[in-house]
Amino acid sequence: MGHARGVILLTAAAANIELRSFAATRIKKSLTGNGRASKSQMQRSIQSMLTLSELPEPPDVADAIAVALC
Repeated sequence: MGHARGVILLTAAAANIELRSFAATRIKKSLTGNGRASKSQMQRSIQSMLTLSELPEPPDVADAIAVALC
């Protein structure tokens, strides 16, 4: 993950693209009210927020959606 993040940051800087970083606890708290929410809590929160008929699967999809919403 560190290598991928480094490449993303370097590429964005070279293209003069501003990036923002958010702590996982901040993202979780903004969507669930709990900075220590579990993956299943995040999935249920995203499902409810976006009125999805099913949970976003795998759990990492819910994490990606949460980042996008923040």
